[in-house]
Amino acid sequence: SEENDAKGTDCLIVFNRSSAHFKDSVTPVDIKVSYAITYTATDGASGSMDTHTTSTTTNIPVAEIQTIIVQPTDEP
Repeated sequence: SEENDAKGTDCLIVFNRSSAHFKDSVTPVDIKVSYAITYTATDGASGSMDTHTTSTTTNIPVAEIQTIIVQPTDEP
């Protein structure tokens, strides 16, 4: 839903180097998602279902890695 999309996600992918050294110049990424499912029917019945998990592997080309150097400060 748009409401859930607006909440964002904690999902983060960090690449430490380009994928130039891999076959076909792509980095394979294994993805696994688990859903906790609850429902409310139009007749008022509600409940939950077993957790549903799905997974896949996809290839992502990482052309370049950039680094930002931040000077430490004495402030907490």
